[in-house]
Amino acid sequence: MSLQELKKTTSAAKAVAMRTYQDIAAYLDARWSSAYTAQSKHSLIALDKALGNPSQTLKKVYVAGTNSKSLTIHFTSRLFGEESLQCGALYAPHIRLYQERICIGTQEISEKAFVDLACEVIEKVETVAPDASSTEILCMITMLHSVRNNVEFALFEIDKFSQNHPLSAFIPDILTITRVTGKMGTEKQEELNQEIFEVMQLAGSGTHVITGDQTKHSVSCMQKLAEEKKCVWEMPIRKLVPLPYPYEQIHGRAAALAERISQTYVKKFIEPFIAATTTSVLIKTKGKKGRPTLEAKKELELNPQKTLDQFWCKTIAQLSGRFELLAQEKPNVLLDTASNLDAIENVLFGVRLLHYQKPLKGITLVIGATAKNLEQETFMKILRYFAKKTGGMVAICPVQEFVPGSYESDSWNAETMTNNIKGLKIKAKMFKTFVEAYNYAAQSVDSKDGLVVITGSKSIVHAYWNLQKQLAA
Repeated sequence: MSLQELKKTTSAAKAVAMRTYQDIAAYLDARWSSAYTAQSKHSLIALDKALGNPSQTLKKVYVAGTNSKSLTIHFTSRLFGEESLQCGALYAPHIRLYQERICIGTQEISEKAFVDLACEVIEKVETVAPDASSTEILCMITMLHSVRNNVEFALFEIDKFSQNHPLSAFIPDILTITRVTGKMGTEKQEELNQEIFEVMQLAGSGTHVITGDQTKHSVSCMQKLAEEKKCVWEMPIRKLVPLPYPYEQIHGRAAALAERISQTYVKKFIEPFIAATTTSVLIKTKGKKGRPTLEAKKELELNPQKTLDQFWCKTIAQLSGRFELLAQEKPNVLLDTASNLDAIENVLFGVRLLHYQKPLKGITLVIGATAKNLEQETFMKILRYFAKKTGGMVAICPVQEFVPGSYESDSWNAETMTNNIKGLKIKAKMFKTFVEAYNYAAQSVDSKDGLVVITGSKSIVHAYWNLQKQLAA
């Protein structure tokens, strides 16, 4: 079905029962599934067919891995925006509102558009896919939103490893794997092999496979599976993109992946059909032989060619809840949804870099995590090294409210964790609630030049925004 036919079909759809945002949020909250099954794919296929097959119109990029998925999508969206091109995006999870998940470029979907599309999709759920989970519903909303905004391709964040992920129903044009680690950040070979196998089930014949993983065994395993599935294996990312300090060190690999996604997409789908111009940072003009003429020199002076390095030098990695520095708060607040050892180590590395850049007058970590999500011995080593380098302290609290669709449940034992941390001579204090922990942290550092870091789970960042909402009411 052509784009014009798809638009005509969807615009002619009969009026649907209208729900409010609160109704839709409650509906989605109730439909999250703890595990994907073969039925997940069938539900998405049924919804896609009932809604005019938007998946056939849309080119698809899947972004999977243990961490840095959202940032990779964000960087790709910004890079395409620099080219005056737009892409759709589905992030996972949301921190405050469901519409945070769905964007065109870097523009979040409006509440009205989200509600209208959700009502349309839910009507089809109740007739053709009664077992559809919230993941399938959000995938369809993203596809429809992208197609109706004349977007050629969309990026989808794959929220967890599963060969039954509903999006495996459609073969992506590009599969990006940021990095694969074990469930607790460890690298047990058998566990890694299984997770790599599951994520590679998303690819199909002709899919371009890109990875930022630096583990030799993991890359070798991915390449072998890619070749078996007749994918196009791209060379793995080897260097960091030169972002402004300190973002290069902590997010440079995600930016490099975004660059490779963009270049691969442009080379395959755009460059063959258009002439290269000096306004593009992705499409390079062919050099001319001989010395440039005076006219050519003047033209270059008036319209200097943009470069990728220039773009990255002005690009800062700020994304809601993913290493988001709230410098307007007193004291400063850093939010990061890091929920595994690899991500925790990276965010604490970033805090150390901020401290080296401009010495902070007090650093307190507010950490709330889920049970069995952090391997204790390694977590303690990371904390001990951080405290030694920064003099920072830790406020530990339980997780009391879990973000729907984050696959987080069962809080860790805050008292046990606090005692274990104290046993390593690290300054630590346990609190019964996040609010108590945050209030203590805010008082423990300098109001102007101190820093409160809130991390350990998606849900603890959600708790911060809930607190701000209550204070603003």
